[in-house]
Amino acid sequence: MTKVSIVCWTFRHGGIDVLFNGLSKQNYKDFELILVDNRYEHRHEKVIQLANLLGINVVHVPEHRRNKHWYIGSSAANTGFMLADGEIIMIITDYAYANPDWIEQHLKHHINSSKVYVMSPTRYYLDLPEIINLNDDISIFKDFFDPNILSTLHPTTEATTQPPINAPFDYKFTQPQGPIAHTYCHVKNDSFRTDICLDVGGSDENFDKGKGPWDNEFAYRFSMNGCTLINDLLAVTENLNPRVIPELRAKSWGWINQSLEVSEDGRWSYRDGEAYQNTRYAEMLAGKQPKSNNPYDMRERRKEIWHWRELSKEMKPIIPINDIPDSEWYK
Repeated sequence: MTKVSIVCWTFRHGGIDVLFNGLSKQNYKDFELILVDNRYEHRHEKVIQLANLLGINVVHVPEHRRNKHWYIGSSAANTGFMLADGEIIMIITDYAYANPDWIEQHLKHHINSSKVYVMSPTRYYLDLPEIINLNDDISIFKDFFDPNILSTLHPTTEATTQPPINAPFDYKFTQPQGPIAHTYCHVKNDSFRTDICLDVGGSDENFDKGKGPWDNEFAYRFSMNGCTLINDLLAVTENLNPRVIPELRAKSWGWINQSLEVSEDGRWSYRDGEAYQNTRYAEMLAGKQPKSNNPYDMRERRKEIWHWRELSKEMKPIIPINDIPDSEWYK
């Protein structure tokens, strides 16, 4: 059993070289990476080869449930949580570079308390290096990513009332080091105990019905379970934001619609997800157990897919894709 399971879920081309580069340079070595990949069957062999080259212990798997072309971030997150073997789960995003002390900065909060949820800022950049091949599943940059390139880019440094989509600002930078509200959670650079994550049922996959603030609701359930939410300003990750790439921003994953009110094909709009979140808050304040409304027991489902860890080590992609539509999943 490892100490730390780093969980990342990705639906995009490229960015794997950024992620792997930072993890390969970590001072703290007792970790595994659970990479939940919507493109698993397309790049599994390349991912395993790169992980072996850089000495990263990776578990590379698809989501435990897909739903055609729709973005299913909650399902992907839960796949990683259920396959985590570590005592502590840490979350990182694709295209994110973790500085060498990133794991250590998170772990210092877990030494003296098991009841903490650590969320740290993500620094976004206004530009990216020259792009030459959007069909490269590992890297879309001119050369294999080098962290020295960060010094040539322009990070977002000021909060605005309406940050542009291509340069979002993380408002945790404006908060003091220490306790923080659950509304600052974006599930991009977080850490918590695996057993508590299983207790609260992971992410609520009802949010996969459309778009909604599932990240805030996720952290709220940890808080209601007795966890102190901590902001650590030193555990920053450097995010080469792929939203600045028009070709990637235009990909039709069914979640790009920026309208808060409009739903597509009968799926939830953002307002629908927001209403569901508020309903859940009210239920928990009234005494309901702070657990997700998923259509399965997380610990039982974990047993069912645990063998994926071994299957993921095979060079060829052999884990089955479970494409289950909402009408069958939510009953």
